Amino acid sequence: DVDPDLALDPTAEAGGPAPRQDLVLERPDYLGSGETTNDYRCFVLDPELQTTTMGWARHARDRWPMFVKPTTGRKEFTGFVLRRTDDLLRVTSVDDELPVFVAQPVDLRTKVEWRAFVIDGEVRDVRPYAGRIDGDAPALTFVQMLANQWHSAPAGCSIDVVNIGDRSSPDWRVIECNDGYSLGSYGLFPGSYAELLVKRWAELVGVAELCLA
Repeated sequence: DVDPDLALDPTAEAGGPAPRQDLVLERPDYLGSGETTNDYRCFVLDPELQTTTMGWARHARDRWPMFVKPTTGRKEFTGFVLRRTDDLLRVTSVDDELPVFVAQPVDLRTKVEWRAFVIDGEVRDVRPYAGRIDGDAPALTFVQMLANQWHSAPAGCSIDVVNIGDRSSPDWRVIECNDGYSLGSYGLFPGSYAELLVKRWAELVGVAELCLA
């Protein structure tokens, strides 16, 4: 890990402007909730998604199995399916008051997850993210419709979707959305990938415009 007090000094060969030592990056709080009815709630895997606390999830054994994931966006733990007491070992250090999403689990082992890359609200490409690549990709018009309804989307981000139906009766659902500051490319055209990263980081550090060579 890098010491947070370490000064950033460019090498002699680097040239260009010197890094600012007075700039502090603050991650904004995540404002979403299970009760929010706008955006694309009808397309999430479980439309009955709820917001509660980790303490409630720990003790609601009559609701197990359930999928549990933090709502904060800080990834205090990786989302998982809580089936039995042993599963709680992975969240022993998590506070009971931590807000979490809970939902009914969906078996995706035979499904293909697709990642749509979004830059300034425009879907640039859709690439396979997980699973066997033997299914049809989602229509670009569908994922663009999702992007259009994500009014607070970062300048660079992704929307992951999966078809829980079949080819004859598709039923596309949103698995997750990801911030663009650390996304993998998964085959996205290099120029578009660079643009996504640069625009999101520019947004994070408050730079109005950046030039892409």
